[in-house]
Amino acid sequence: AGCHGAGVVHRDVKPANILVSRDGEVAKLMDFGIAIVRELGEFQGAVFRSMEGGVTGTPEFMSPEQASGDTLGEASDLYSMGCVLYQALAGRLPFESETSQGFISCHMLEDPLPLAKAHPDMKALPKELLDLVDALLRKVPSERPANAKAVVDALDLVLPKMREGKSGRVGLWGMLWGR
Repeated sequence: AGCHGAGVVHRDVKPANILVSRDGEVAKLMDFGIAIVRELGEFQGAVFRSMEGGVTGTPEFMSPEQASGDTLGEASDLYSMGCVLYQALAGRLPFESETSQGFISCHMLEDPLPLAKAHPDMKALPKELLDLVDALLRKVPSERPANAKAVVDALDLVLPKMREGKSGRVGLWGMLWGR
């Protein structure tokens, strides 16, 4: 949400670019090497700008609009975050392929298996979380959650349900990675 508020679209949200604190309470998005920065103001000429409109990023986590070289906005990063959450919860990616092009085609043309059906343990998770991840993976950007703040708000409502039955305070990332 902070990046998007500053006019930055990351374009490579994936597990390798998310650092999680040992206690699972804090996650930070890293590696803005291919990010699009909308407004640079007086720094416009002093900063390298990656090309918009080209296909760049990690195919396994790429939004349909990114895979097709369309203009990107916040919704593209939200789709990629949906892929990250899907993998963290189900233990597999939303799509399977042996090639980069195969992943790109899947993101553009196929619907992922609903998260509730991706792994037998999914039935134990709150329906709101499953629905959120499925919403993040919608093909049409305008059908995804409105923005990162809406995703954070939805997760804040789900966290108490996930904490039920767990001892101690553990953040979402700790729950996802078993901390």
